[in-house]
Order: sequence, then C-alpha cells, then structure tokens
Amino acid sequence: MNSVEDLCSLITRAVTPTSSRRAGRAPSVPIEPDTRLLDLGILDSLAVLSVVSEIEQTLDLEFPETEIVATNFRTPENLWKFVSTLRTQVS
Repeated sequence: MNSVEDLCSLITRAVTPTSSRRAGRAPSVPIEPDTRLLDLGILDSLAVLSVVSEIEQTLDLEFPETEIVATNFRTPENLWKFVSTLRTQVS
C-alpha cells in the first residue's frame, strides 16, 4: 500500500460483504480520500477493526489500540496520514 488511493481500495474490500462477511454492508458511495467514513455509516466498530486488521497484515504493522479513535477514521485521508506517521516511526 503506497497511497491514499490504495487505502481507499483496502477499505472498500474490508467493508464489502463476501460470503463470510456481513451481508448488506457494501458502501453505497465510492470511497474516495475525502469520503466521510463515520458520518456516512460506512465504518462501524466492527468495520474499523476489519480495516485495522487489513492494514496490519498488508503493511506488517501493529496498530496501537490507543490510536483506534474516531479522528483517525473520519476519512481515508486522515487514516492515511496516521498510517504514514506510524510507518515512519517503525522504520
């Protein structure tokens, strides 16, 4: 994952239902860098955890529990800024 657009794709995958995921939760709007994920109901608490898990697996990072806060998940851009900061701290 190298860009906020990649993160938008990851979020879309994480919240789009498959046979093993929550039925009927596909986002009704395309996820763009400025999409209001929480305000539009795209992310709920379970979806946030799914996104965190995907980020951790994709980037081989550990997402600090103290950073799983609304501010970081308001938009993909907010989340990308945090993930970018986290990546530089780990390097």
